Amino acid sequence: MRNEQKVKVDVDNSRVKVAGRSYEASHVLIVSARSIEAAIEPGSIRVRAYFDTFPEVESQGEDLVVVSRSGGRFEVDAYGEKIKSVEESGDVIKLKGDIISLKFELDNEYVVLKLPAKGRVKGSKLMISGEGDVSMNIIVMPFTVGIITARKADCEIRLKGDVVEAKVEHG
Repeated sequence: MRNEQKVKVDVDNSRVKVAGRSYEASHVLIVSARSIEAAIEPGSIRVRAYFDTFPEVESQGEDLVVVSRSGGRFEVDAYGEKIKSVEESGDVIKLKGDIISLKFELDNEYVVLKLPAKGRVKGSKLMISGEGDVSMNIIVMPFTVGIITARKADCEIRLKGDVVEAKVEHG
């Protein structure tokens, strides 16, 4: 199924659009999307997620919007216990595991990507692409922190100049 045939969810800082409906929230939780693309840098958070069917949307005022696939689960492996292998070669880090969780935060100048079992990677911009069963939890105000998590996944983190790229695929 091509992305144009799927249900699209766009996040632009605190604005969330789901199939034409708009919501405002400082906290967005996307659960069990088919794919997620994100560009994160100081002052700008842009996320596009696709679902195979219309997702459930729950808005709790300006605090939280949850967009989830029916029956989807948000699981986090905060300590990297579900990582099966880690390989590092030059500017590339590869992770494989049952659950891969990548935390990120913004300071005034940089995006810091926190890798389980590998430490931190810092850049001026973080580009994320994820396929499979992927979820993302983002708080955009008063500060920006978040996590992307994928189940049964392979992940490749690459530093290209000052840009950190994270590619997550169903393993």
